[in-house]
Amino acid sequence: MAKLQPSLAFLCCLLGAGTELPVVDLAKADWKEQALEALQKHASFYLTNHGLGDFGRGTVGAAFQASERLFATKELWKRAIDAGPPPKDFPVVRGYFGVGAESGTKRLRFECKEGLSLAGSNRSKELRGNLFPQGLSSSDIDALEVLPEAMKNLALRLADGLAEVTQSRKLLSPEDAAVLAGGGDGLEAFRIFRYLPYEGTRCQGRALARTELCWSSDHTDWGSLTLIAQPDDGQGALELFREGEYHRIAPLPGALLVNGGDWLELVSHGALPSPLHRVRQPPGEDTGRTAFVYFHYPAGSAPLTPRDVTAAAERRSKASRPPGFVFNTLTNGLEHITEALTFKTHLQQKWLGVRTPSPRSTEL
Repeated sequence: MAKLQPSLAFLCCLLGAGTELPVVDLAKADWKEQALEALQKHASFYLTNHGLGDFGRGTVGAAFQASERLFATKELWKRAIDAGPPPKDFPVVRGYFGVGAESGTKRLRFECKEGLSLAGSNRSKELRGNLFPQGLSSSDIDALEVLPEAMKNLALRLADGLAEVTQSRKLLSPEDAAVLAGGGDGLEAFRIFRYLPYEGTRCQGRALARTELCWSSDHTDWGSLTLIAQPDDGQGALELFREGEYHRIAPLPGALLVNGGDWLELVSHGALPSPLHRVRQPPGEDTGRTAFVYFHYPAGSAPLTPRDVTAAAERRSKASRPPGFVFNTLTNGLEHITEALTFKTHLQQKWLGVRTPSPRSTEL
């Protein structure tokens, strides 16, 4: 495996043993090479000089303030824009999902969160329009629609740069590199997560039949890249699985976190891995938090072939996992396919799979 560039190795060390994630600086001339090496070795990296600000300023800060007012609106108004299952011809949902409405590992983990799924502006016809609760101001709506557009453009920039260097190093075919650079033709998803404390909230008493409460179940992301904006105060809530156990990832002030996705791992034949991760309430904390997550997908026509799916299953079978461990990944349910299917078709089933029978149910 190629040796880390000196600047990237130095930044890894600067962050300390607790994080072990490299920093990719978009202001550097070699950011594309840094991003590629970071994904190869760590599957994740911090991204700086991205231009979106943080939770106290800029585009992210404005969206955070708007999200606080969004989740403070009446429960009835939020329920009125319930996301429901994705439509048949467009496998990404828009709208609100309440506490317990989703779980990547049903009947095993109760996800103590609420959220809103949207992407871009209502003026983008391919996005089918966003939904907002009654009472939210037009300025708040604007702030919440500007951020996903900005994160989309940033993801396209990252994807284009990665497509260039992965093709030059023969890690992706020209066809797959073109799909990576082209983006998801409207399939991209932006989600605002409001994680709630386990105690003293709507989560308490809702998970009696489950083994554990969580903020997000153990999973990998299904697309090509995921961009995460999270508050940089306190402990990190995101945990990455590596070397047989989970490691809590501390936020880096002003940075976004970038994860590789399952599709990218699939078409790179494992060269660019997709990290297994989860979100948990940090020890000793009794407050919730907000996160903005942008999921960058390949084109809906991108094929998922039996050969690639089988190879991915073999790689995961060799990875270190606890006995009986269950997590959600793109290739779940595809182990026995005999012919290729499109990413869009399978994405429809994946989103249906995380919806629980009823957002008000206590046994989901």
